[in-house]
Amino acid sequence: MPGLEELTGLRIVASAEAIDAALWPAGSTPLRIAADDVFLLNGTSAIIGDHHAIIEPESTFQGRWLDRGVVEEWVATNADWLLPTGDGFSQGMVAALPVKIWASGTRALVIVPASFGAELEARL
Repeated sequence: MPGLEELTGLRIVASAEAIDAALWPAGSTPLRIAADDVFLLNGTSAIIGDHHAIIEPESTFQGRWLDRGVVEEWVATNADWLLPTGDGFSQGMVAALPVKIWASGTRALVIVPASFGAELEARL
């Protein structure tokens, strides 16, 4: 099984309204961490309608793409919540780790802060 990969993009902190109205570049994936906070996976630029927005390069996450069924089973076995049906982003504690999961089709990207990368590998 391949190891974790460094995930890069942009961290955007702006008003919730500006993030709601943003148009994201092709090839990027906006992961909404909070109403006013987005990790734009694979993003290299963004135009946000908030002149107080903070837009900085982000490279503090690691992750691994896995079969969605494997991730669903891992979450169901190791968390008190279930991976939602359909495509989308969710986050919470799984196997005592703070994880973010981007589900897309038959795959899911499990994401952790880089400082938890070795722990994630041990628990998958």
